[in-house]
Amino acid sequence: MDSSIKAPIKYSAGVEGDSKVGKAAASVQGSGDSRGSCLKNMRCFIPPDYRHELVQLFKLAGPVIISQLMVFMISFVSTVFCGHLGKTELAAVALSISVVNVTGLSIGAGLSLTCDTLISQTYGSGNLKRVGVILQRGVLILLLACFPCWAILINTEPLLLAVKQSPEVASIAQLYVKIFMPALPAAFMYQLQGRYLQNQGIIWPQVVTGVIANILNAIINYLFLYCLDMGVAGSAAANAISQYLLAVILFAYICCRGLHKATWGGWTLDCLQEWGPFVRLAIPSMLMLCLEWWLFEIGGFLAGVISETELGAHSIAYELMALAYMGVAGGVLRGAGKQLIGALCNLVGYYFIGFPIGVSLMFAANMGIVDSNQNQYQVSATASSGEIAEVDHAYQEAHIADQNKSTTTTVGNVLSITQLVLRRGLILLLMVIILVAGIIADIFLTRLLK
Repeated sequence: MDSSIKAPIKYSAGVEGDSKVGKAAASVQGSGDSRGSCLKNMRCFIPPDYRHELVQLFKLAGPVIISQLMVFMISFVSTVFCGHLGKTELAAVALSISVVNVTGLSIGAGLSLTCDTLISQTYGSGNLKRVGVILQRGVLILLLACFPCWAILINTEPLLLAVKQSPEVASIAQLYVKIFMPALPAAFMYQLQGRYLQNQGIIWPQVVTGVIANILNAIINYLFLYCLDMGVAGSAAANAISQYLLAVILFAYICCRGLHKATWGGWTLDCLQEWGPFVRLAIPSMLMLCLEWWLFEIGGFLAGVISETELGAHSIAYELMALAYMGVAGGVLRGAGKQLIGALCNLVGYYFIGFPIGVSLMFAANMGIVDSNQNQYQVSATASSGEIAEVDHAYQEAHIADQNKSTTTTVGNVLSITQLVLRRGLILLLMVIILVAGIIADIFLTRLLK
């Protein structure tokens, strides 16, 4: 008798904290036999350790999904607003967003994924100040990556004309892209800040800042498009401003809440060291994301070849599909430092299988964009299956190098000041040359194709 009374009282105390014993027992007994039996059955199938791990994963995954959704909604809102401007304007904005994604945002997002390996492992080892050095290194490398991206973006109109897009659509798309170009560093920095926080288990700041930026983005789009009647240029300006809002609001949140204090030791010359290992991880990380992302954007270019109506329909379907498309297997591989495996799976699944079949259905079989999209979604599952097959190996083979918990110094060969100035200076010069070459190419190609 006593034991049967004590059990529910003890259970209720664990759930409801400091509740009174009599009240706790009554609440447990009144909860219903059916619900209690259902929970007991579920607990029988899930071991206690797995239950705890599952709860922790959901606590992390939920905010991450919302934060990624907030980033995606910026361009989605722009597309929705431009849909009211006309068929040609919607097609142009859809193409310009695809160009920005392919030659801009995907590059920055992919390079920032290096932090999923470096920061997560360094933070897990307890070497907190070195996390700040990795962040500084990422800032410099991602800012340099803007130069080649700009060189391609400035040639948007010639590239679209070369792939047989409508001249009017290509001209409007170039206007949109040129207005958006100054926002590229802000978009890159937001991605990097998000990875910096996420790999320390800090998730909610991105959700808060994302919600604020999206509200402001909708207001700015409304003002520019309907109150000021700026058309596509207003949509591009609103998108660019929103990218800066995302980066600035998140940066202000980090500073105000002191989220950087444990890992930030100030700028140091160590951030100029070890660019080789960073880039060797960054390139596969970028390819792993971009190979998948680019294929869906290429579908937009192919739809534009058919007609503006097909392009508009494809862009809306793609935007809606992306709302529900959140994968996890790739994140496991990145965290384990096995980005190359994911890149190869995406290369084979999308480009060797999905893309040829999709193009054949789209043009040779005259099925349009419907069967092409269905094929892409099916191949997504194929590529993900290849990644999942490697997850166990990635976990078993990944290792974290032993590091002193108080050190922020460079691990490996240390370059002298002269070597740093020479090597990093040459890299900067190369990036500037690429940008200048892009500007010159734009001038000649535009005249040639027109």
